[in-house]
Amino acid sequence: SIYPNEAELQAVQNIVSLCEKSLKLVSDFLAESLPKKMEVEPKDANKETKEGEKKEENQPPRVLKGVMRVGVLAKGLLLHGDLNVHLVVLCSEKPTRTLLERVADNLPKQIAACLTEMKSEEKFEVRRCVEEAAIVVSNDAEIKTSCIITLTSPVMRETTTAEGETPAVTTKDPPDVLDRQKCLDALAALRHAKWFQARANGLQSCVVVIRILRDLCQRV
Repeated sequence: SIYPNEAELQAVQNIVSLCEKSLKLVSDFLAESLPKKMEVEPKDANKETKEGEKKEENQPPRVLKGVMRVGVLAKGLLLHGDLNVHLVVLCSEKPTRTLLERVADNLPKQIAACLTEMKSEEKFEVRRCVEEAAIVVSNDAEIKTSCIITLTSPVMRETTTAEGETPAVTTKDPPDVLDRQKCLDALAALRHAKWFQARANGLQSCVVVIRILRDLCQRV
């Protein structure tokens, strides 16, 4: 009775795949709108390296590197009636308010394009939560679902390393960099999801017991 029903699972699947596809299109859009870097080829580089570099040069630089599922969605612990899921977007640089706003501005357009392609008439709302380093996508259908998309980058971790690091690492933060703790929490959620998938997902009783305890925590 606490397991999501078929319609709820379908609603979650719809919003997650829609967000993932749309974010991929946003990533393409941002990559195309950035000026390509002019790179000087080292004279003594071997042939293989040169070929590799040429391939890299043809690829526009990516600001948004990838999108990952975290939290209850990644762990398979969704509950009946609790359909809020979480995605993490990995950025190549420290994510800023400017980047978050560019993604939030372009996302509705890409969502609309995906919905047209899917021949769906569902409506989705996109809200920005700068203080949470996130964008929230929600629907207004009968089965309410929402997807929190947090921007983060592995570079956020590097300022906490021990002293004696290379000057390249301690580059000055952009003035509008997003909340560091929220970004670190998202990286931790990513590690936790990977750990859970490797350790707990194979133990069926473990996942069932955790789901029951989650329901208990919410009710009591």
